[in-house]
Amino acid sequence: MHKGKVEIPTRDEYEELLMRKSADWEYGDIIAAGYETGCPKCGELLSLIEIPAGDEAVRCPVCKHLFLTGPPEHAYG
Repeated sequence: MHKGKVEIPTRDEYEELLMRKSADWEYGDIIAAGYETGCPKCGELLSLIEIPAGDEAVRCPVCKHLFLTGPPEHAYG
């Protein structure tokens, strides 16, 4: 997996893409990688690889506090 700057096409490359028929376009998937939650006791920011089930608790690796999470929300701004 590549992490880093995304290369922006030149104006000519972009115009060439737009000139193609839409049936010939190639698409890439955008994948959301992980979820974050804050420990309500110590404030540590935790990265989760999946959303915990409704009654599944999360344990903070720093303070060992056990807590539930709310439903996921999109971050804006």
